[in-house]
Amino acid sequence: MAFAVWISAIMFGPWAIVKYAENQFGDRISLHNVVVTPQLDAKINRIDFKDEKLRFSSIRGLEIRWSLMSGPKLIVEASGVNHDDQFSLSNISAVVTKSNSDTNFPLEIHANAEKLMLLGSSDISEIETKFLSDIDLLEFRNFKAMSGNINLRTPFALVAESGELDVDEVRVVAGNPKIVDQIFFTLHDVASKKIPGTANRILGTITLDSEDIGFSITAHKSQTNDAVFSADQAAFVGTYDVHARKMGSEATLAIENGKFMNFKFLHSNIKTSRKGDNIDVLAEGIIEPNSLELKKRYIGNLPATRYQISLNAHSSSVLSKAEFKLQSKPSIDIKVTGFSKVGVSNLIDGCIFSECDLGRIGLEYSIETDGTQMFGVSDCADLSCPAELSNHKLITSDTNKFFASIQRSGVISPLILGAAYAQMLGGEVNGNGHNLRF
Repeated sequence: MAFAVWISAIMFGPWAIVKYAENQFGDRISLHNVVVTPQLDAKINRIDFKDEKLRFSSIRGLEIRWSLMSGPKLIVEASGVNHDDQFSLSNISAVVTKSNSDTNFPLEIHANAEKLMLLGSSDISEIETKFLSDIDLLEFRNFKAMSGNINLRTPFALVAESGELDVDEVRVVAGNPKIVDQIFFTLHDVASKKIPGTANRILGTITLDSEDIGFSITAHKSQTNDAVFSADQAAFVGTYDVHARKMGSEATLAIENGKFMNFKFLHSNIKTSRKGDNIDVLAEGIIEPNSLELKKRYIGNLPATRYQISLNAHSSSVLSKAEFKLQSKPSIDIKVTGFSKVGVSNLIDGCIFSECDLGRIGLEYSIETDGTQMFGVSDCADLSCPAELSNHKLITSDTNKFFASIQRSGVISPLILGAAYAQMLGGEVNGNGHNLRF
């Protein structure tokens, strides 16, 4: 009798599996090359999904085995899983056992995969997961994962030695995963390829919906390889358009205890917004007191300074405005307005991630202190502003009072200030002030 059941399982098992799938899912899935082995393991060469939400999804090389050793368990292995080219998994192995911790989630699943490819732009290797599931495999609780060798090529090309992921609850709704709460992740020993640098640790959250991936990322103890930039903490918040595979319309960057070149920041906030070809950037914060150097030569002392910089880029042109309030005695206010041509079509990708090809730069600036003002206009061929291809004009309202006030502030080195004062006196006299062209 047992032999007859065994033979029947081998012969009619594939037909029974296909019929069960048809009864459960109708014509929404298609099973190919179903086999039941002498060990009563089920093997399915490929599963295709015909549901509207999953029509470009498939499972390949599926094998299902039972084991009664150390308690009943189901072992599921697959060579590959693909969903709409948004993600794919390779060499998956999962062990399903009975859960004793939650009656609403009776299944406990331990799984691992060799590699996860995400959105065609990221891959994660050596994945190990553990979670609870309902009987329909449509709702998951206490999802935890660990991995190594993480490569996120978009948007900043991050590489991490290891990572951890924690999600409280996941539901599959109409074929798409829905995160009830945010995804929490931690990356360790992180490096960037597009902006070469490192970070000890990156903490973050991700929220998924049908159109965008929202994310919040905080990097601790980060710095660029050339030491031009470093920060105790840098937090980036933004969205990523899944279908267009590009950054969303708005993003913010907050930096605490940062350093850029020789300037130290107590804090700095940068906000970007994009609408079509139009990009707006707003940066504001406080610069700590610091010495000023130009080509390693001392030129003065910068007091604590509040700054605000705005930038508007449209197509191939950039308009920028900046204001610096130096908390010296007397105080100094500096305002700068600039216009330039950009030799790249995408300001963020072309400038921040590579070289910024700026041409025909025009600047207007004013320096106000103690009721006096210096106004200037500059026109440069490019960012280096060579003397033979540039024109400058300076106007002071009261030359003697202006330079005396700057001297009392202690911002500029007396030697440099004296040379600038003598040069300004050589300009055209205009009441108490002077006009100087060079």
